[in-house]
Amino acid sequence: MTQSLLKSIVDLFVGWFQSISSEMWQGALIGAIVSAAFAAALSSIRKSISKLKSQLPIRSLLGAFADNNSPCSIFLKAIYSHDGYYYSAEPNYFPPQTANRVCRWQNVPQVISDSDVQAATDFTNLLGQVGKRENVTFRSIAADWDLWSENLLSVGGNSKTDRIFELQNRRLVDLVNNDAFRFTDSDQLFQAINGNDYGLILKVTHPSTGRLCIVLMGLGVRGTEAAGYFFRTRASFLGKMFGCRDFAFLVHVRIAHGKETASPCWYLPEPNITRKMLHPVIWTSILKPLKRNSS
Repeated sequence: MTQSLLKSIVDLFVGWFQSISSEMWQGALIGAIVSAAFAAALSSIRKSISKLKSQLPIRSLLGAFADNNSPCSIFLKAIYSHDGYYYSAEPNYFPPQTANRVCRWQNVPQVISDSDVQAATDFTNLLGQVGKRENVTFRSIAADWDLWSENLLSVGGNSKTDRIFELQNRRLVDLVNNDAFRFTDSDQLFQAINGNDYGLILKVTHPSTGRLCIVLMGLGVRGTEAAGYFFRTRASFLGKMFGCRDFAFLVHVRIAHGKETASPCWYLPEPNITRKMLHPVIWTSILKPLKRNSS
């Protein structure tokens, strides 16, 4: 009886299936194709909107730096040798034959600090995240010391960085004796002592040209690395709090623990009321406690 019932159900389904006209099949196929195409297009639009939404704070932070048509210059401090030679140590892979072996390289015009290169790489990676792939040029501080007609990044302590400090319309931070940072709303000195280092992110608008100037620097090499790393990985956070405004932001890092441990330390100016209301969790849990806990 069970087999007979099953056969009747199968026959009924086959009969219904065969009764469907070719026009209905064509309509169903076209409908399936259109639905699939619409779903794919909708998914793509959602992803594009989500990506654009996530990039808005970063674009606000970078301003004209994110514009492919706007030239951007990166200044790195070059290090050179008076005698024209640089030396590198070879690894001791077959001691004692290779122990303490030193290789001399001649006619090397200049080298760049590894920490400065890391910070510059973090910055260019961030530009790539927002689609900036053109009009980025590495400049020489010695040859282009008077260039201010482009948006520019200065990495590490150098004469270009010193000049950007002087461009602050509203003084936010000072470099004291080249070994400490001091913000103008506090007498506290941030010094690289006892295994600590500090990295500064400074954004300044040139008062005459209107171009953006950004500084990524530390009191030591770890501070410079930390400034670049924090700027890249927490760009959305900085954009949400400061947007297109000039600002100075300080991060603390333990020298022995690496740049990845960089944490917020001090800042100026205070975010405006609109940004506090739009991002209350960031304001109340990260920025506000920094100065409250130090008072």
